[in-house]
Amino acid sequence: MWKFLLVSFVGLVVVQHILTFVYIMGYHKFVFKHRPGKCKVLSFIDYGVADMELMPDGLVLVASSNYRSNPKIGVIHTFNLSRPEDGFVRIVISGRPQGSFHPIGLSSVCDAGSSYVFVVNKQNMGDFIEVFELSMKENKPTMRFLKEINDPLMRRLSDVLAVGPDQFYVTNQAYSLDPGGRLFEHYMMFPWGSVLYCDPSCRLVSNPIFEPSGIHMSPDKKYVYVSLLYGMGVHGYKRDPATNALTPQTDRSVSLSSLVDNVFVDVNGSVWTASHPAAFKYEAYEKHKRILPPSQVLHIRFRASSKEIFEVYSDDGTQLPASSSVVFYRDKLLIASRSKGMLLCDANINW
Repeated sequence: MWKFLLVSFVGLVVVQHILTFVYIMGYHKFVFKHRPGKCKVLSFIDYGVADMELMPDGLVLVASSNYRSNPKIGVIHTFNLSRPEDGFVRIVISGRPQGSFHPIGLSSVCDAGSSYVFVVNKQNMGDFIEVFELSMKENKPTMRFLKEINDPLMRRLSDVLAVGPDQFYVTNQAYSLDPGGRLFEHYMMFPWGSVLYCDPSCRLVSNPIFEPSGIHMSPDKKYVYVSLLYGMGVHGYKRDPATNALTPQTDRSVSLSSLVDNVFVDVNGSVWTASHPAAFKYEAYEKHKRILPPSQVLHIRFRASSKEIFEVYSDDGTQLPASSSVVFYRDKLLIASRSKGMLLCDANINW
């Protein structure tokens, strides 16, 4: 009898696991078009955009690369939301050692009149954090290479959050380094992802989480938000400014029915996410480019005792496939695609 119960229990666990993963893949979903206002497709290079960083005065850093090429080819552009007619300007990088450049995450910080840019560079031999000094003299952006940072705790990096010229948080999307182990970890949904704090040596500051992706901080620097890709949500943490430790906050966390790629926090402390609402289409496009993956932008406001979630943008993939990152600045919404293309929308909404 006990053998029958044990087999039944294991069978139920396996079935539940399969059904959970099928739900995550989103086979049951229908995606409809929804616009916050007038949207314009921007001319951009054919590379997909992995991440964006909003700086003061509406300047946006755009990290893009052709990740299928070998060696990996990547570039960083600027786009000014205060002067969108200027278009994209490629940043000239100097002093960087020879090697492939595949920027998948970036963050910036200003200190003593200087601007520093931290970049997650995913290379064949491993993932690294590269630090640059940004200059905007005569409106010609340049980045001067300062150093490269690596640590044994850095596994499969996804995004970085700068908090000082030598201090930053970084997300480990997974633990396994070999492809087979990575697939096993992914399909078993093991919560082996993590958030590290580095200065520049690293230490673990988060609870175990399933596939963390983007990371951003509130303007008052009290809260850190981490997007979960296949975890389908956003985790909020209270930050200790003295130790930089992160404490999970249930009232600042939310579960969503989309793969959350990157997260952005605006000047009001509201959270924005760029998401993939149909995971199976996203994966099919990544592997075979046969299906246009849909896009979704969500806006989350945390109240004293509640959370409000608004769908600001949605598309079936024909206008903008695979939304990867979003920034909001003065009623302007800039949305990036992991495939290719950028979208600038008017978001004249009474929040």
